[in-house]
Amino acid sequence: MPEITDAKKRSEGRSTRFHFIVASAVYGLDVLFTGLGILSFLVAAVFFVIAVSKTLIRIFKREPFTSTPLLKAGIYSLCFAAAVSTILTNNLIAKGRAEFVVSALKQYKAKYRHYPNTLRELTPEFLPSVPIAKYSLTFNDFRYWRRSGETEGLTADSATLYYVVLPPFGRLTYDFEKDRWNYID
Repeated sequence: MPEITDAKKRSEGRSTRFHFIVASAVYGLDVLFTGLGILSFLVAAVFFVIAVSKTLIRIFKREPFTSTPLLKAGIYSLCFAAAVSTILTNNLIAKGRAEFVVSALKQYKAKYRHYPNTLRELTPEFLPSVPIAKYSLTFNDFRYWRRSGETEGLTADSATLYYVVLPPFGRLTYDFEKDRWNYID
């Protein structure tokens, strides 16, 4: 079996397994903490530029082609695609859960003629429990508040429910008076 020299090891860089582990960590950070997909996009973009550069340099130097840089770029591109897919799925889940919360708030208002002060007042009569909006460690809950009295043209009793679609802004807010969702920010 031929010996692998230190120079050859250095030129090949880190193993594919190492890059899968790093890509998994980037995916986890991106999906669980930021929920934006930006971190995985930036890492994939950097590795894409590196892969293209290394490949072009090899072509111009007339060295043998190696697919290793392209493989690494592919790993991080898959990481980005997985992060975006997970974030979109999380937002679809949040939208569905939000519809259940809106329905419960409307039922509460119909029965008691006012909105509850907190979402916890919906349990267990209208909701078994107050759901989280999505599976992440940040920006994962529904925000709710009730306003009562006549202020700035608002009705005697109004409420606001929202959750964050795209952190830190990108809030999807439900307008109970107009019976529709609106984006703010």
